[in-house]
Amino acid sequence: MVKCKIPVNRSGKHVEELVFVSHKKKLTIAKYDGDESIEVKTLDVPRIIDALIFIDTQENKFPE
Repeated sequence: MVKCKIPVNRSGKHVEELVFVSHKKKLTIAKYDGDESIEVKTLDVPRIIDALIFIDTQENKFPE
């Protein structure tokens, strides 16, 4: 089992955290202090990463 926690949505003293847990060919992504989560097969992780990179690239092409 592998666990990773990263800070996101920093505003002042408040910081939300995302928790990534990989276990038995499944990856769970959840909010640290919340009920929301998503579970995907580890085989799908490269496609998810590609989608995130694509979104980031598109947002940088068209800044607000």
